[in-house]
Amino acid sequence: MINVFQLHIIYYSYRTGIDRYIEMLTDGINNRQNRDVVSHTICFTNDIEKLFPRITVSSENVLTAFIPLPKDEKLLFKNSFWKKRYISIVCEILTPYLKNFSSLCFQYNNLFLSELAEVMKNKFGGKIIACLHCLPWKFKLNSNIQIFSRLYRLYHDGQYDIFRRLENSTVNYALSDMIICLSSSAKEYIVNIHNIDPEKIKIIYNGLPDDANGKMRSEKSRPEILYVGKVSRDKGIFEMLGVLKNIRAKGLDFGVTVAGSVSGIMTDKIKNDCNMQDIDFRGEIPFNELKKLYFSCTFGVIPSLHEQCSYVAIEMAMSGLPVIVSDVDALAEIFEHEKTALLTPLVLDPELGIKIKHEQFEKNIIRLLTDKTLREKLSRNIRKLYENKFTHDKMISETVAVYKQLYN
Repeated sequence: MINVFQLHIIYYSYRTGIDRYIEMLTDGINNRQNRDVVSHTICFTNDIEKLFPRITVSSENVLTAFIPLPKDEKLLFKNSFWKKRYISIVCEILTPYLKNFSSLCFQYNNLFLSELAEVMKNKFGGKIIACLHCLPWKFKLNSNIQIFSRLYRLYHDGQYDIFRRLENSTVNYALSDMIICLSSSAKEYIVNIHNIDPEKIKIIYNGLPDDANGKMRSEKSRPEILYVGKVSRDKGIFEMLGVLKNIRAKGLDFGVTVAGSVSGIMTDKIKNDCNMQDIDFRGEIPFNELKKLYFSCTFGVIPSLHEQCSYVAIEMAMSGLPVIVSDVDALAEIFEHEKTALLTPLVLDPELGIKIKHEQFEKNIIRLLTDKTLREKLSRNIRKLYENKFTHDKMISETVAVYKQLYN
């Protein structure tokens, strides 16, 4: 039996796509009839209610661990001494449990945990799997636009040596026995920048169980545009709202629903800046409520400025919801313009980083607001896309095959 330990960070204040991935993967693997692979979870959390480690082993011998992060998490990112000390203590805590397992795989799902995976492999034996849920350099878009813009140009101009020095990554991907990427763009980054053998890299798209159950869509009488996700600059929501404001000024009537974590102060600011007081901010809502929006809204918008294999995109595809997406990263791989979605190009601004091409974005939105035939075509095709590429069974079977390959 192969025992895979999912190493992951859970943030108390919001859910991430990686949280969803761990849940989908662990449930899918552990509910298979064949118990040749078992998925365990070792989660690190800043939840103030989890002040002490909580480790359980179920009757089916599945380990679940919650280990608190230090109150000052920055110590782990900026101070190598405390990071090593923390990792050492974690290994001591887990030793009585892990020594009872064989054929170990340590899969780190946050880049910060790569060093922990290396130490655990050295201590307990086994294999390391890196799962790349993001392109790390793209987070510079939020923290340092100038560096981001330079990295963007260097990468797209093929100047990989200069890019490598400027990015200054501390993750040693070469120590991984296998790397799982969620897109071709992520694989290209690993190959081009970190010089990893492509044979060590597997592309596995995220997948979801089919919760549509043959349900038919029923649009509201008034067009309703749906955005789902974090309210932040890199998700493109502020540019989307700016474009919607211009479309409203042209006399088109529609509603806007935003489902995702956002503060009350931010909602008021957005409504005032966009002059749209009727934006329906739902906050984070249960998936059952979200599904109702997928089946009743006119279309969805995913205006991200960088994105890997988005669970929101897969949920919308599963529900047959027509979408407008950014022509970037995995979204550009998943969707085909005019067939399964309307794609909106991005442009590089030296001062603002990348941004959505507003003219095309506006045209795409107006087309979906006014062309029901187009919406129906996209709805049929995006549902077929889900069925062919993004099912839960496909994700599980391909991931289990990677684990088995490591021990063949």
